[in-house]
Amino acid sequence: MTCGLGDVARILKEEYGFHSYYGAELEFRDGVATGYRTSLVGIEHKTVIASELCGQLGVPPECTFGIGDSMSDKSLFGSVGTSIAVNYDEHLQGHADHYIEKTDTLYKVVPIILKAMHKLRS
Repeated sequence: MTCGLGDVARILKEEYGFHSYYGAELEFRDGVATGYRTSLVGIEHKTVIASELCGQLGVPPECTFGIGDSMSDKSLFGSVGTSIAVNYDEHLQGHADHYIEKTDTLYKVVPIILKAMHKLRS
């Protein structure tokens, strides 16, 4: 889920088979983007959406992951089992379990997720 445009999240969902995605959607009129959003995932909504998804899927919150880059992810980080700050601003320092600086790929989160999953299973 993202406070940004949902297009990227939608592409990731389709490419990797994620269950769902949430993000702002662009408004289109006559096939042209207006520059306005038709929906928005606000800061306060991230925690609610994560909690609802856990309930729907029967997944305990401690078995979930949150990846973010700004203070809009702070509340989400407090509601997931493992939080990962990527290319984060200084305001997020001290609020995540793991930090990845200056990267152009999300592949760096994979070892963190795998290690956390192994720990959960043992």
